[in-house]
Amino acid sequence: MPGFGWGFPPRRPVFRTCFRNPGFQEGKIMDFSAPVYQGYTLGQALGLAGIVAGLFIVFLVLKKLFSGKRESIHTQAVRCSCGWQGRISSLAGKCPKCNLPLGDRKAR
Repeated sequence: MPGFGWGFPPRRPVFRTCFRNPGFQEGKIMDFSAPVYQGYTLGQALGLAGIVAGLFIVFLVLKKLFSGKRESIHTQAVRCSCGWQGRISSLAGKCPKCNLPLGDRKAR
């Protein structure tokens, strides 16, 4: 069948070097003892990256646990003269019980 690559050698994946390291053996995908940067090995770099990622996750979890309740810019806490109290929209701003304008909408 002409046109389908007859006469050409089959393509195969070539793993020559990792980070242009001449000591890296052909055919290996990962060698954790391969030097990456100024004497640091790939295993040391991945270990350090794992520690940094773990500390970042712990920081985010602690920040979430100890942070206070955020005030929303879309709602406001109000108390109506009819006795109803709660949170309403900053845009609509009417009491759901008596339909009077409340909060920021009272002056508009």
